[in-house]
Amino acid sequence: MGLAIVFGCYFAFYFNPWLIISFLCFAAMAYHKMAIVIVLTGMSYCYTHFLYPHYSFESVNGYAHLHIQELELIPTHYGSRYRMKGELLHFQSQGDERIELNQQPVIIYGKQLEKIRGQDLLALGTLIQYQPHRYLFQIKWHQDKGGAHFFKKQFAMKQLIKRWMHRHMKHAKAADFNYILLTGDHINLSIRMLFNRLGLGHLLAISGFHFSVLIGLLSLLLKKMDKRTHLILLMIFATLYFGFTGQFASVKRAYIMALVLLIADLFSLRSNALNTLGACAAILLIYDPFLALQLGFQLSFLACFSLLLFYAPMEIIFSKLLIKRTSEEVKSLNPISLIAYILNSLLRKVLVVNASVLVLMLPGVLFLFQKFPLLSLYYNLFMPALIALIFVLLLFSLAIPYLFKVLDTVTYLVLEGLEHFPVSLDYRIALDAMHPGVLVLLLVIPTGFGIWYKGRKEEERRFLYL
Repeated sequence: MGLAIVFGCYFAFYFNPWLIISFLCFAAMAYHKMAIVIVLTGMSYCYTHFLYPHYSFESVNGYAHLHIQELELIPTHYGSRYRMKGELLHFQSQGDERIELNQQPVIIYGKQLEKIRGQDLLALGTLIQYQPHRYLFQIKWHQDKGGAHFFKKQFAMKQLIKRWMHRHMKHAKAADFNYILLTGDHINLSIRMLFNRLGLGHLLAISGFHFSVLIGLLSLLLKKMDKRTHLILLMIFATLYFGFTGQFASVKRAYIMALVLLIADLFSLRSNALNTLGACAAILLIYDPFLALQLGFQLSFLACFSLLLFYAPMEIIFSKLLIKRTSEEVKSLNPISLIAYILNSLLRKVLVVNASVLVLMLPGVLFLFQKFPLLSLYYNLFMPALIALIFVLLLFSLAIPYLFKVLDTVTYLVLEGLEHFPVSLDYRIALDAMHPGVLVLLLVIPTGFGIWYKGRKEEERRFLYL
């Protein structure tokens, strides 16, 4: 049902024939719940369309009531500069062109933003629309209206950790990388460009990967506690980390999904991963429909949806290539054969995960960016494990500063290895453009097969249970 709400939001923002065709294909796949899908899509469309009317303009001067959510120090080719993310609670234009906006997300620029103290302010400035429903506001004059200033404390905490890392680590680039890994703030352009070139940019974005490592590590440390206390503490730590990292779309998705799974475990409820993902999408888009326009949201959910839908069929395929043994056969192996089989199993799981994600991600990435680096297929076999190791070392180092030396060495070696990648193998799939109709086919046909296969397996399990 989450997809129905996603479609409703997209209809409100981008109404085009290919989107209608995609929706009709999706509704056909859910034929037994088609009425519910149509109703939810219609409700989502009305909710988004009437709350957020569309204005077409380039720039206009006026007064704004702003609510600040986050302060960032971002790198540019001309040095670092401050930027704020927030919400445009109300905007009233000046002059003959009458434009009035409410409850719109906005990026705020201006001189001396770091001197803003309150979380709410009245401001005079220029509102710039750089894409439909996407706005920049350049402050010329402002007056603080007070309110909690959590964003200042969050920014100060991040800067404190950044200085702490640079003080304890010899290599500045290694310190920057670990700061990016912990906070998601891209403070080093060369690191971001390197990871994007190798198709590893997703490892730097705070996502389910980070939450799963954090929750897994805490689960090991808290395993002696009773289940209720254990799960409540995990939820508290996940919430604290979410508040610390900020308002990234991938963070919101990962946090809500982790929270739903932990709550389901707390109350001993059976949870279906696809339903959980859909519920996360629905919650996030009801709270903030503009997330549907963010690439982070689109790619994050597409990757998760592809993984959950195609993991089972991919596991069957790769189990034939890299043979999967029964527990009795494993027990009979000698030590050398056992080590070989463990490595074989790890390789199989990595290949299954990567292949599952690529089914839908590859056409999505080609449509959005017109290129896909083939080296990412190689690096994604082992880089997630290395990044997980660095992240675990980082978490321990924050508590035990003596470990920063180990972290510094490991991070430096990994970055050096990436920077000296084989340029002769730097091939990529490149397109001038992908027609929307081709994208629809490449997404709808595999999704239809995945839903059919998953439904058939569920029927087989019910039959065996009966």
